[in-house]
Amino acid sequence: MTPTSGSAAVIVINGFSIELNKDYVVGRNGSITVSGGGSLVGSANLKLGDGTGSQSDTKLTLVGSTVAVGQLTVDKASINVDATSRLSTSCNLILLNSSIVDNNEMVIYGNLDLSLGGANNTLCGSGKVAIRGCVFGGNGASNRIISNCAGSLAVPLICAQQQAPIGCAGPIAATNISESACDALVTTSGPGCSPFNPLPVELVFFAVEPTGRQAVSLRWTTASETNNESFLVERSGNGKSFRGIHTLAGAGTVQGRTSYAVVDEQPLPGTSYYRLRQTDFDGKATFSPVRAVTMGTARNSLAVYPGRTTQEWVVSSSLPAELLTGATTVEVMDAVGRVQAVNSTADATQSGRWTLDLTALPTGMYIVRLLTDSGAFSQRIAK
Repeated sequence: MTPTSGSAAVIVINGFSIELNKDYVVGRNGSITVSGGGSLVGSANLKLGDGTGSQSDTKLTLVGSTVAVGQLTVDKASINVDATSRLSTSCNLILLNSSIVDNNEMVIYGNLDLSLGGANNTLCGSGKVAIRGCVFGGNGASNRIISNCAGSLAVPLICAQQQAPIGCAGPIAATNISESACDALVTTSGPGCSPFNPLPVELVFFAVEPTGRQAVSLRWTTASETNNESFLVERSGNGKSFRGIHTLAGAGTVQGRTSYAVVDEQPLPGTSYYRLRQTDFDGKATFSPVRAVTMGTARNSLAVYPGRTTQEWVVSSSLPAELLTGATTVEVMDAVGRVQAVNSTADATQSGRWTLDLTALPTGMYIVRLLTDSGAFSQRIAK
């Protein structure tokens, strides 16, 4: 059942991804908790609170997770970003009589708007807050929200680059102008600005999930791109050796969110690993974090049949080539599970094909096993 916008619903997103494709309001006494590697991501806007009650009534809590939305308005509510989480907005962060504890990273691709109720806001924590735009609220607004922190809480590093964001509105209190010089606690360079260094791609979201039709859906979103020629989706059966399976054209140079999606129609059996290889027009490449997904065991992936002579048998696998590298071996066991000494020769002209010499084995029932990084596959034969 989908929670109703504006209600006091208690939403828990633990270990999975939710796409925010419609504006949503968390009503008074409602909450959203995102944890366990989960994510809440989308281009729609999110509002916490309705301006009534206390800051602790309505909450957004991030524990080992990612939240990336359009515009975020916090109106008599609180946000907690733990040391393993990241909160970002593609437009403004508007604070109205609210409280934020940031112990890792908040990235605001718009402006920080403190033009209403700025004196009653609190921004504390040991993390950093990077703002592409400006701080609205008049000189001293940032100093005020930091001075409201309890003495036991650290003060985050704040960076406002003062670069006008594309498509983001000005302050909600129109008489307030941006802080051209910001505050003494706000810098325009240094570690707090690192999310806005000229990286080729600012990746804010990358999710890999199985679908109901034995396929894998890959979705990712960038906050900005510079000279981005392409993305290559790479897949691995062991998390070490990757090979490309899909290529998508990049957006070149663009400010603002760009979303991508692709489906792997023939995923590997067992656990697969995916990553993005991003390539610039000058040929330089960077890689995304690796994501893992587990599918069911492959069926009919192994065939064993007689070869050219009565003693020769052929082992043939339909598994993808990336699963047939490294420690892949073929073995033969007797009816009680004892491994037999037989010669196994890989076919140099065809991946996933071996020839067995069973001359030394007496007539009987045997099990041929193919051992790969993704598991073992077996076929019974009668010699």
